[in-house]
Amino acid sequence: MEEFDYWGECWLPEKPERRLGGRLSFSHERGLSLSLVGCLGHDPENDSEDEHAIVHGQAADAGSVTLRRCWHRGRSKSCSPGSPVLVIANYEARTAFLGAHFHSAEEMRFREAEVGYSHLIDWVEPRSFAWAHPPGEAGEHVDAVTYQRPAPITATVQSVEVSLASELTCEYGRFSARMDETYAVHLKAPEPWTVAEWIERIAASLQHLLTFATGVPNALTELVVRVPETGEAYRGSPHRWVRVVWWVTGARRTAEGATQRADQLTRWGMLFA
Repeated sequence: MEEFDYWGECWLPEKPERRLGGRLSFSHERGLSLSLVGCLGHDPENDSEDEHAIVHGQAADAGSVTLRRCWHRGRSKSCSPGSPVLVIANYEARTAFLGAHFHSAEEMRFREAEVGYSHLIDWVEPRSFAWAHPPGEAGEHVDAVTYQRPAPITATVQSVEVSLASELTCEYGRFSARMDETYAVHLKAPEPWTVAEWIERIAASLQHLLTFATGVPNALTELVVRVPETGEAYRGSPHRWVRVVWWVTGARRTAEGATQRADQLTRWGMLFA
């Protein structure tokens, strides 16, 4: 997963009028961290009351944000001559949903998801691009690049519909052009699952399969879920697909060894239980 820094505001769902400005960050070293000017809880001196199952936010680069299991981890003060003292409250979170506001644990269950892996493209080789040099007119040199989208690979595993499909992105400039082909695994379950169930029941197994097939430790690099078309989260969000960001202490999102991958997988269940 890519690291980020988003600036915006956060609030508790039951108190949307009390909004606090701050920054939401994600890094592979520290995970999900939230710094706010002020405390979400009633008593800024009582850390035990400053733990929240759900926190809502709005960020300039991410849109609507929902933080799952957010807890206080300390505070600091910012002061400068001639300015009032600002109390900065620091939080950590287990999971972030980027693209929608969810109001209950029941809303955070999804029937459809897409997952990406660090070496998925190595498994689906050869690529779908072809480079040719057809003869041009009047001695011109012509280079032609063609792309043929491969047919999706579909299967059903333990009542879960699995589809491997490609996507082409193109960027054009005045003197340059770039074409990238990416692959993702689309999943559809017979009933709504939590993020933990998606990872434990299917995503982790696919990760092991790709590690075996490519001979290189694969990391789960992306997870997006589809918001159900019913409920408040869908009505309030222009996005049908929501990006999920999570973190495991000490784990890396790049492939650094099979031992670390196995250790990461054993701890996922505890974090999302």
